[in-house]
Amino acid sequence: MSAPLQPVRLNDLLLVGVATHLQFIDRIFQERVSRRFTQALRAANDVRPISLTIDKNKWIEGSPFTFVRINTFEEEGDKKTFRKQLSASEERITDAFAMLFSRYKKLCHLTILAEPTNIVTESVLSLIAQAKLQPSKLRHLNFSLDKAVNVDFRLIKAFSPLIRSLALNCSLPTTEADSQKLWTSVAECINLHKLSFFPQNSIMRCSRDAPKSDTFSNAHLCECLKLRKVRYFRSGYGARSFHADWLTEAFQDNEKIRKLFIKDYNLRLNTFTAPSVLPIISRLSTIGLNFELIETPNEQESDILKILCALKKKGFPTVTQKMDYSTLSEVDLVEPVKDTKALEEALTFWLKTSDQTICLINCALFYLIIRFQ
Repeated sequence: MSAPLQPVRLNDLLLVGVATHLQFIDRIFQERVSRRFTQALRAANDVRPISLTIDKNKWIEGSPFTFVRINTFEEEGDKKTFRKQLSASEERITDAFAMLFSRYKKLCHLTILAEPTNIVTESVLSLIAQAKLQPSKLRHLNFSLDKAVNVDFRLIKAFSPLIRSLALNCSLPTTEADSQKLWTSVAECINLHKLSFFPQNSIMRCSRDAPKSDTFSNAHLCECLKLRKVRYFRSGYGARSFHADWLTEAFQDNEKIRKLFIKDYNLRLNTFTAPSVLPIISRLSTIGLNFELIETPNEQESDILKILCALKKKGFPTVTQKMDYSTLSEVDLVEPVKDTKALEEALTFWLKTSDQTICLINCALFYLIIRFQ
């Protein structure tokens, strides 16, 4: 008769290895197993950073309570894996964040998608005021908000020592004082190397007269960029703001700038070939060039060649060009015919330009569908 099985005590290193294979939300609930397993779970928490996406819970419509949805992701290299979804009422959102912040100190992305931003901000600020709940790392902070919701600069200010990348897809501040607070907070992000800015309430692309909010926000953004020298700047702000003088003032002393993407329907490439801007272009490894239906690259060939020749060695442009359909009637759009001739001309142009400048060109050509009302 065989001897009875003896209990085996797993060593701590093996327990930590087991814990790393558990989804990080599941680890929280597995802490009830034993105190020793809890120690192993806590030791595994900082192996990989986590990401949080915060939104209003759209699946609980009609509820008398305000619910916040927290989507959680786990990062490993460039791979982002969805893990769990948490829903918490307004009264419990602070507890939900405390549960996460007390265990996970490394955040890769913190994304705030929609209302209620005030609830989220107040909860996070109250928690990180406690040293034991402060994250040690936050790589990306992203606000992607509705036009009616303003970004809360206090959250940027609170995380300013940690933020390496900041994305603001939101409304411009409507008062000069709020604009000053926002861009001063961004300028305090001492490790910031990437700034993306896409204002929702700017009407500059469709109006000759810029609203007052665009005017002072433009000045405050410029002062921010002069102080905080980023490596990567991306914006869809408006050509009437990003004129040659503005670019010169914002970037002339920035020796770190390497990537510049400014997307606007009215932007003329001669803005980049102005004598004061070309030295800035010479520092870039990548520049974004966008072409709408109004004007083809052929009509700006001389400016394109100047830009490509001014780029750093092995630098390249990222080109986005919209193509049109050859038919414009509502009947024809049932099965629209793509203008293949225009596509051939575009490909021929960029191949010729690449050959002339001995420059790699990252090119994206796509068709624009016209919808009739």
